[in-house]
Amino acid sequence: MGHDPLVLPPSSVVRRALTRSGLGVLIASLALLVPSPGAVGAATVHCVGYGACSAQGYSDAGYGSANARSYWNMVTGHNCTNYAAYRVIQAGGPGSRPWSGSGDAHRWGHELPGITDQTPGVQSIAWWDSNQGGWGENGHVAYVEQVVSADTIRVSEDIFDGDFRWRTISRGEAAWPTGFIHLADARVSRTGTLPQIAGRLRVGERVRVGAGSWSPSGVGVTYQWLADGRALRGATHPSLELTPRLHGKRLSVRLSAQHLGYVPASATTAVSDRVRRGRIRVDGAPRVRGRAVVAERLTADLGRTTPWTRASYRWLADGKKIRGARTDSLRLAPELARTRIAVRITLKRRGYAPRTLRSSRTAPVQRATFRQVRPPRISGTVQVGETVHAVPARWSVRPSRRVYVWLVDKEGVEGSYTGHLPLVEAYQGKEIHVVEGATRRGYEQGVAVSTSGGTVAAPDGQPEAVSP
Repeated sequence: MGHDPLVLPPSSVVRRALTRSGLGVLIASLALLVPSPGAVGAATVHCVGYGACSAQGYSDAGYGSANARSYWNMVTGHNCTNYAAYRVIQAGGPGSRPWSGSGDAHRWGHELPGITDQTPGVQSIAWWDSNQGGWGENGHVAYVEQVVSADTIRVSEDIFDGDFRWRTISRGEAAWPTGFIHLADARVSRTGTLPQIAGRLRVGERVRVGAGSWSPSGVGVTYQWLADGRALRGATHPSLELTPRLHGKRLSVRLSAQHLGYVPASATTAVSDRVRRGRIRVDGAPRVRGRAVVAERLTADLGRTTPWTRASYRWLADGKKIRGARTDSLRLAPELARTRIAVRITLKRRGYAPRTLRSSRTAPVQRATFRQVRPPRISGTVQVGETVHAVPARWSVRPSRRVYVWLVDKEGVEGSYTGHLPLVEAYQGKEIHVVEGATRRGYEQGVAVSTSGGTVAAPDGQPEAVSP
């Protein structure tokens, strides 16, 4: 219960003076204005008295030996306002009363509306207005020692014409304060050096930062990563993956430390060096897959890259660029026969250093082989004086050139390498065949033999007609 500054001497002196003056009724009236320790609201009283409280671990912060002095010009001794002012000064608050009006407890919240609210804080002043919480018209103030939860506080208080004590009060109880005055609230404080960002500052890597050391214990820390001083959306964890957009940026982390009942604190780490370009990783060396044979298709096998990366390709024949060969596969043209093939792969991704890889060379590209689909045939009348013709064979690919050798009774006809053969008298009675030779660049020569064209008949005999 508070009073105007130093308008009365200590309460014991007042009592003696009033008693000598025969004003016992006034003494009784004063007693009615000061509730007994156990009669104010519904709260838990932990201890009463400086000595008893200290013995149970509930400190008076030295007020018991310092209460003969006035703080903020308040009445000394057992007095809620003098005790609250003493604790505020101890906590680093103003050394003199921050207003000029009445010092009575019920005035505190009205005189300091800008720092009075409904949220308790450690070292804040619990304030009761007139006739609130079981107190009389002069109200009451106490010192918040602990915020147990958002709805439960533990206070220490000294009572005019009463005694020092500690209480626990919960919201909803009659004893809950009218408000809380934040004159010198306890703050979360940093107790050590700020942590530094750890990890490789390279795109694709993950960096991290520690929570640091704070007081009191049990502080919760939140994180906000900054790039060139600007907050990164969603980057609120102790670690950060360095994405391509962070290339060239300088990083820092704003650490915010909170504890129930304490004014939060924040600090920002030192700014890092710039984030460098990442390195594209490849599982093994690229390889060329497929048969190194003309007309076959080779494929570049890059393997797995980290991160996934677009690749550009350049095929090489004996170390020289193959014109137009820029995809991940290559069909071996005839002109590539006997060359050794390799592929050069360039990997590029935003935020990463380009990387060029080259496969080993293949064995020399082999010539392809013709695959006979249908042998050549002989058409025409097989009779002396007639001319027979070779019907071309069919191959797996079209030859660029065909040559023919005619066989008469398996003997080659000299000088006749075209697709037709005049039947002379010397061939009479003999069996004829034709052999086709097919050539194409990049292919081994193909050879195909026809079935028998029949026996050459005499001019006046019955000839054998061969259909194409």
